[in-house]
Amino acid sequence: MISVVIPLYNKELSIKDTIVSVLNQKFKDFELLIINDGSTDKSLDIVKNIKDQRIRIIDQKNQGVSSARNRGVKESLYDFIAFLDGDDIWENNHLEVLYKMYQEFSNASVFVT
Repeated sequence: MISVVIPLYNKELSIKDTIVSVLNQKFKDFELLIINDGSTDKSLDIVKNIKDQRIRIIDQKNQGVSSARNRGVKESLYDFIAFLDGDDIWENNHLEVLYKMYQEFSNASVFVT
């Protein structure tokens, strides 16, 4: 139902916690796209060691965060897309809140929390 897009560029110190915050969501119906934007540190290795069938890794040469987000949108399976940076953390009800907003305000096209 929801595609979560995380651009990844040299976030080895934070990416694991970021991904764990997504995987620990109460709302479970999502895919997690990690757009590796040419990382040169151990970020990609850290992501590859996290085993969850909802994670998809997409590699591209470094083109910047906007390009990585756009690639995530293009590769998403779902129309409902949530963006998260590789050094941020979500509360475990974040996707649940967004989905409830989506249900309540079905004519809206952007939700911000």
